[in-house]
Amino acid sequence: MTRRLLIVTLALVLTLAAQAKKETQDFVTQFITELQTTEGANENDYTCITVSPQMMERVLQMVKEKTLEDEDQIRGALTHVRSLRVFTARENSELYTAECKRLLERQTRHFKQVKTEATEQNENTNLWVREYNKQIVELVLINRVTGDDLLQIVNLTGNFDSEFVDELLKM
Repeated sequence: MTRRLLIVTLALVLTLAAQAKKETQDFVTQFITELQTTEGANENDYTCITVSPQMMERVLQMVKEKTLEDEDQIRGALTHVRSLRVFTARENSELYTAECKRLLERQTRHFKQVKTEATEQNENTNLWVREYNKQIVELVLINRVTGDDLLQIVNLTGNFDSEFVDELLKM
C-alpha cells in the first residue's frame, strides 16, 4: 500500500513539474513547439531569432558606455527586458497567424489582449500581455502584413509596468 502511494505521489509530482515547465516557456517557444505538429507548417517558412538575458546585459553595458541623444529612454526601456525573441514567417503567414491566434485563445487564462489595430496597408497589429502577481512579465506583439505575406511576432520577457506598455503602444 505504501509503495503504491509513493508511486502515485511521484507520478503526480512529475506531472505537475512538466506542466509548470510548459507554463514558464515564453510564447514563441510554445508557438514553435506547436508548429511541429501543425499540418502545412514548414521550418523553411519561418525564422526565429533569440536574444538571451546574457546578450541583453551586454547591450545594456554598451548603452551605458555610449553617449546617445536618447540614452536615458533607451536604457530605461532595455532595463525592463530580460529576453527577446522575434519570429518571422515570410511564407504561409495566414496559416501561422491562425495557429498563433488558436494558441492565444487557449491561453486566455494567462494572456490578455491590450491592443488591436488595422491599417489601410492591410497591416494588423495585436499586443498581448501576460501578468504574474499584478506585474506584466511578458509582451507578445503580433504584426501581420497580408499584402506581403509576412507575419512577425516580437516576444519580450521581463518586468514591465503599464508606463512601459503605454510607450510601446505609441510606437
